[in-house]
Amino acid sequence: SRIGYKFAGWWTATGGGTQIQDVTTVTTAVNHTLYARWADLIIGDIGPGGGKVFYDKGFYSDGWRYLEAATVDLNPLQWKTTNSSTPGTSTAIGTGYTNTYTYMAGTIYPAAQACRDYRGGGQADWFLPSKDELYELYKQKTVVGGFDESTSYWSSSEFDDYNAWRQIFLDGRQLGYYKYWNFKIRPIRAF
Repeated sequence: SRIGYKFAGWWTATGGGTQIQDVTTVTTAVNHTLYARWADLIIGDIGPGGGKVFYDKGFYSDGWRYLEAATVDLNPLQWKTTNSSTPGTSTAIGTGYTNTYTYMAGTIYPAAQACRDYRGGGQADWFLPSKDELYELYKQKTVVGGFDESTSYWSSSEFDDYNAWRQIFLDGRQLGYYKYWNFKIRPIRAF
């Protein structure tokens, strides 16, 4: 396997050639060299963690190109167990991992802790999406599937000292809400 790509078949040449399929008949009794061909992933493909790819930034940088989402929700949890500031969190795409593993360390952040503990596909780098990552996930909700539109989902981005950003999956709105409230969680990972 090749991370970030899907297998596109065996071919008789590196560029062009003939695709070898399970019904291909070989008529010469000599060794044949076959070349694996790979294709970029697209939105909706299965990622290496078993989740659905919902975002492609178009190129690899900072160690990743794609975001995949777990195919199941985690139980509703609080964003934080205390009403206090969490300095440093960001809302941008590409910041959910840092929010979860740097600024939201410890058990006083139950939603982030649940994502850190999640082991979908045997991967140990799942995180709570940032506000903007969660909005991208909302835009692909029918591709990823399984969302509960009757409630909200937490992001890893702080709104202010007492509130964090949440995503409403019914209509796409993003609003701040009390950190001690229980909302659903959908872990994501970058690769």
